[in-house]
Amino acid sequence: MIDENLLYCNYSLDGFATHTNKKTNAYIESREKLYRYFREQNSFNRIQKIWSTYLNEEGLSFHNSNIKKNKEKLEHFWKSDYPINQKIKKEINNLKKKKIRLLDSGCGPFPKSGLYAEGFEIERTLIDPIAEKYHSLLDENNINTFGQKIINCEAENCKQYFSDKRFEIIFSKNSLDHSYNPILSISNFIDLLTDDGTIILEHYINEGIYTN
Repeated sequence: MIDENLLYCNYSLDGFATHTNKKTNAYIESREKLYRYFREQNSFNRIQKIWSTYLNEEGLSFHNSNIKKNKEKLEHFWKSDYPINQKIKKEINNLKKKKIRLLDSGCGPFPKSGLYAEGFEIERTLIDPIAEKYHSLLDENNINTFGQKIINCEAENCKQYFSDKRFEIIFSKNSLDHSYNPILSISNFIDLLTDDGTIILEHYINEGIYTN
């Protein structure tokens, strides 16, 4: 059997080889690396647990309030004639293609990527780690998604769902700063991108401070 994931173990032996190894820099460095890895993994797990608890208890309260105040405005984001994001439009104009495959990662209940660009056919894929909760929210508030579905998928795991070089445009707005491993997410995006494609990351400055 082959385990493709790194598998670490901590052991203690009294043999001659181990006794000698403990005096070398390589041994000390490897143990320090293992310690840092352990701390890092526990940090990610803690962040995941905090977010899961928050989302289950009160995470959708903002969206509920926002829908009550701005339902008519928000519904437009789902329409097939809603204009493509300006940054995306600029990039697709540089492509020698008319059919554009777009991935909107962390799209939330109201995708801001847009879906219409004159002269182009946009094939949009929406992913979000709490897609099911968002669809329940949309159904409860009678929001028409025009048959579009959000795939329940974390950016950190998106390579399990899509093949390499799958998308011309990968777009993420106000999303990666909420994730537990943004570097892994971006690395995945690079693999999923076509050779002539573009990754567009659009985020707010100090969003956590702004929203308290």
